[in-house]
Amino acid sequence: MASKVLDVDLAYYGLQDINGLSPYRTALVLLRWRGRPLGKMRMDVAGDRIIGRDLWQMARAVLGQQLVVAALDDMLPKTTETPAPELTLPSCSVVICTRNRTNDLRRCLDSLCATAGPEVEIIVVCMMESERWNCVL
Repeated sequence: MASKVLDVDLAYYGLQDINGLSPYRTALVLLRWRGRPLGKMRMDVAGDRIIGRDLWQMARAVLGQQLVVAALDDMLPKTTETPAPELTLPSCSVVICTRNRTNDLRRCLDSLCATAGPEVEIIVVCMMESERWNCVL
């Protein structure tokens, strides 16, 4: 037999029963707190309803600490501390290792500079015998 899908926001839901479920024997209950999904549970339908007290007891058993944290987060005052400034780190680093290949290094750097944005860090490890690599960089 089909199950009824219910969407219950526990922050706004009291202990009232959910009525009008007569064609269903079970219900899949999606549990939320102030719109944020917390979990789901399957409940038996007694007659044509789910008793509100039973719904809360089962929600506490299924969600446990998660329900307590959500409720306390609502009750506790929000902090007004100034957040720490964000550090802008490169999204990725490209390491180029080379030795005595100035032409290849030049082509590689030209290609990287053309395709990589400012969020990419380019590190060159150069083991050249000559000092020509300074001209490439």
